[in-house]
Amino acid sequence: MSEQKMYWGILCRTCREPVAFDAPPYNASGPGKANVRPGAIRCGQGHNHIYFPRDFHFFPSADPIAEETMRENRSAYIGVNSLPHFSYGHE
Repeated sequence: MSEQKMYWGILCRTCREPVAFDAPPYNASGPGKANVRPGAIRCGQGHNHIYFPRDFHFFPSADPIAEETMRENRSAYIGVNSLPHFSYGHE
């Protein structure tokens, strides 16, 4: 029996594929991080959905998820869901 590790993220609404954003000791949480506001997330199968903070949870996986994969998931989330910058003055 393999050892399962816990991850923080979502399971795709279509295929239930995990999209991990963090693993213990959960350093990628807090302001500006995934799950603090609604945002679009695409799983590895290409399914794209809007997820809300309540959709994020801990899930176990017997297959390790690389830190690089989680970093890419976080970067993709921030890139897709960045707030636009507005200019209030004259340019």
